[in-house]
Amino acid sequence: ELLRDLTEHESQFIRQLNLILKVFYPPFLDNPDLFPEDEVAVIFEPIMDVYELSVQLLASIEEMVEMASEMEGGTLYPQIGFSFEEVAENGEFSVYIFYTQNFSSALM
Repeated sequence: ELLRDLTEHESQFIRQLNLILKVFYPPFLDNPDLFPEDEVAVIFEPIMDVYELSVQLLASIEEMVEMASEMEGGTLYPQIGFSFEEVAENGEFSVYIFYTQNFSSALM
């Protein structure tokens, strides 16, 4: 159940990021006189990076689950830790630094 919750929440997070990138980002790009390109980049480029990482991580987790289910006799505990380890070793979680550093000021 925990694994299902994780994949459902990650899928929902990806859909929300996709909505931001498909609905809100284009108007900023289409109006360079109102929204300077460098400011738009500061806002949306980190979101794109988080989106790409989330898609990659979810695909890796789903692959681990599928591999576990295809093993002879199956296993109840897919090795999803490898998905997180791979991302961590590649330093890809660093895309979240922008948000964690600015979290307290965003709440104000």
